[in-house]
Amino acid sequence: MNDLNNESVKIKFSRDLVREFDQNYLAFWELHNGRELEIVKRAIDKFEIIGKHSNLSFTTEELNATRQREDFEEYKGGLIPICEGKLIEQYLIKEAEYGITERNLLKKKGNGDYRFYRLVYRTVASSTNMRSFISTIIPKNTAVVNNLAVQSRIAGEFDYKEELHYLAFFNSYIVDFMLRRLITTNVNLYFVKKLPIPKYGESKNENEILLRSAKLLCVDEKYKEFANKVGFNMNNNILSDEEKNQIKAEIDALIAIDYEMSREELIYIFTTFESANHAEKVKKQAQRIIEVYDRLKAGEA
Repeated sequence: MNDLNNESVKIKFSRDLVREFDQNYLAFWELHNGRELEIVKRAIDKFEIIGKHSNLSFTTEELNATRQREDFEEYKGGLIPICEGKLIEQYLIKEAEYGITERNLLKKKGNGDYRFYRLVYRTVASSTNMRSFISTIIPKNTAVVNNLAVQSRIAGEFDYKEELHYLAFFNSYIVDFMLRRLITTNVNLYFVKKLPIPKYGESKNENEILLRSAKLLCVDEKYKEFANKVGFNMNNNILSDEEKNQIKAEIDALIAIDYEMSREELIYIFTTFESANHAEKVKKQAQRIIEVYDRLKAGEA
């Protein structure tokens, strides 16, 4: 209450920023200080929110882990593997524990989307997790339960290069930072569509980002067809953890430059991820990103 008349701690939002949100939806940016307002405002000035420029559509109703549980079987050959939230990490999917027959899947979801490679993200974010936005692209012939949001077709086939584009931005620190200022635990599509993210082809670093996104994703034979369609040669694409972290750092640095983030703003964003459980890991990755960022900025001069 003592700060009500303290102008130095007040955050002044522009009308344009307020108008981005549905007045009937009691939600808004929960920014902590003026620096965060400047970061978000610049991002929105630079790029439209995703809901305005993209037809990207997601569903959480492919399979319901409660209502369809009787159709789940221990996964074995001949079944469609079922992907759950706990089985994905950024750019990664683990082996399925359960599967479903194609017949039972088609009874529930008859549009055949499962036959394609699709972008997914976890819909539940835990305060104990290092990251909130966790996304990957699942192999074709994979089903998804309702703790994941999975891309759905509007018309025609999926654009796999576009998927790689959004995969990289979803998994970036900058976009994750903005998402955390909109949500607590539920990664609702309403909020995802409020994020300022460049449309596919709008990034000035598009090719470099796509190449690195493909390199992180296509490390398994299940992605061979996907790699061919996006023009990525996955021969001998075997990466150590250190190499993966370095590639992620390069993506984050390229995206930071897209958003015209200063070095100081980037460092500040990293500090917001330094929870007690993950501080050292975040600091180490932040150092990698800053080193790449500095090299790229020096190359612009």
